[in-house]
Amino acid sequence: GECAASRTPFTEERRFMGGAVSVVHGLLKRASATVETGMAVDRIALLADGTMEVGVRSGATGAEQTLVARTVIVAAPPRLVAQRITFDPALDESVADAQRRTPIWMSDTAKVVMSYDDAFWREAGKSGSAFSQRGPLAQIWDNTDEEMGSRVGGSLAGFCFGEDARALARGGAGAEAVLSRARAQLKNLFGFEASKAQAVTAQSWSSEEWTHVEPSAPEAPADSDLAFGSPLLRQSAFGGRLVFAGTETEDELGHMEGAVVSGMRTAQEVSSTIAVSGGVSL
Repeated sequence: GECAASRTPFTEERRFMGGAVSVVHGLLKRASATVETGMAVDRIALLADGTMEVGVRSGATGAEQTLVARTVIVAAPPRLVAQRITFDPALDESVADAQRRTPIWMSDTAKVVMSYDDAFWREAGKSGSAFSQRGPLAQIWDNTDEEMGSRVGGSLAGFCFGEDARALARGGAGAEAVLSRARAQLKNLFGFEASKAQAVTAQSWSSEEWTHVEPSAPEAPADSDLAFGSPLLRQSAFGGRLVFAGTETEDELGHMEGAVVSGMRTAQEVSSTIAVSGGVSL
């Protein structure tokens, strides 16, 4: 089969060919169910016969639909679930409180990518990876695209957090100031060429509707052991028919590892009840 990840002698990073979204596309190719996107879930209600009524709304037109399912998997971040989905009967208050207090993974984060004609740092024997406290980019890595072993240009990427991420989301002069500091930071780390990127791309998840909402309750610090993985977040409802998934529900401090562990757990929980005609994954 096709190689899913690549590795170079310049870095310990393992990368998905085509980006992490290639994992989603690969799974979709294997899925036998219909996948609908652009639909927001507003309501989940348990009916007398044990099925559930799911109210959904089109993000494009606002048109509402009602689905009926025997099993529902909710994989949205817990805080979004608490603020945007109404449950009937209501979830246990301890579960709802845990949902409200759990940070959304990456919600206060931005990614900056600087693209160059070539990966000049490799020629200098540098990995392209760094952890830094002297600039907006706290974690930096070699983001060069690689296809079948051939290098296509070169790029460096990094994460920034907090106010810098929010400034990138707002755009304007504030965003330009963050990017200017990022160029200077990369110049200090990798040399003059790093300040002369051919293209700069920034993505702030704090501006995304489905990855950021303001907390309605005090939250645990994102770097604390209490931030993610409360057992309450893994507690099913409606007699086991309503199951909660997502990286925040697992004790993996976020990351893709949490998402994978969550998916495996959820599959085991619903395997005895879900069916193609009766189960809906949301």
